[in-house]
Amino acid sequence: MEQDFRVGVITTSVYLNAFYDNREQFTEFPDQAGRLQPVPDERGRPTAERYLDEGDPELLEKFRRMVQVGTSGSGQETPFEAVRLAVTPPLTTTPVGEGGNGGFLRDGARLLVVVVSDEEDCSSTERPPRVLLTEDTSRDLCSEQADRLTPVQEYVRLFRNLADGTGATREVLWATIGPVGLTDKRAEAVLDRTAQGTFVRNVDCPTSYGPGYRQREMASLFDTGLKNLDSICRASFRETLVSIATLARTSQSIEVVNLPDARLAQVLVTREDGSVQTCSVVGGDLTYEPSSERRAARLYFQSSCPRRPTDKKLEVKLLCAN
Repeated sequence: MEQDFRVGVITTSVYLNAFYDNREQFTEFPDQAGRLQPVPDERGRPTAERYLDEGDPELLEKFRRMVQVGTSGSGQETPFEAVRLAVTPPLTTTPVGEGGNGGFLRDGARLLVVVVSDEEDCSSTERPPRVLLTEDTSRDLCSEQADRLTPVQEYVRLFRNLADGTGATREVLWATIGPVGLTDKRAEAVLDRTAQGTFVRNVDCPTSYGPGYRQREMASLFDTGLKNLDSICRASFRETLVSIATLARTSQSIEVVNLPDARLAQVLVTREDGSVQTCSVVGGDLTYEPSSERRAARLYFQSSCPRRPTDKKLEVKLLCAN
């Protein structure tokens, strides 16, 4: 099936709040901080391009160069905050040619976010953030002081409420390749004592640098089955990325007509194994958006009832009410 898509890359660098050399240092990364990064040319020099589309004859080669953003950014990784900045004003209202992301998002298009990181998220909407890092690698201060960060649920609320130019809620899908367990996608901190020092890692992810509590929570709030989550410690991400791309092809909303009361609607989803899941607005599995002059009414599937590419059937039914 032919796909109409655009792809861009941002980094996890927004700020660094740290105590080094006996003093507190707060640094911001204005050239990154949610901005679409330049597509490099063959020699690695930045070009004016900030995203690619499916019609580019050099798509794969350009994408290969584009994702090689390096490891010299902030030591305080903030993927949630970087995405927030990327998809909200002023970046979305500033044209790409003027240093913003304006024009990248299209009306009616789904937004797929794929986070690739070996560290815990340390995102905050505050400047400076209230979490202060140190050179002590035996502690994960972002996890220890998670109560000082912006709650993951607040970021989910913001992403779920994004609207396109027609006023319609934008479908947002979230996937993570992060510091979680290889065998069971678990988030649990362990100390790894090496000749180079003591590091906080995930219990089942030996090359991680953090337990991944927030990374796992974010993925689960978009899909409680965690089909959208995999470990950064896997030897190859090929199958993971193919699976994520497959998920992105499945719309997470359906158009509905003549629905007198959304509370009466049930959607029956027949899964790959033949089981049937009943989803409803009342049960919190769906949300309803009424029609307007520019768009039809829609039901949006939530994390407890995501549509999957392997689903066999979808039925919308109305309950009888006196």
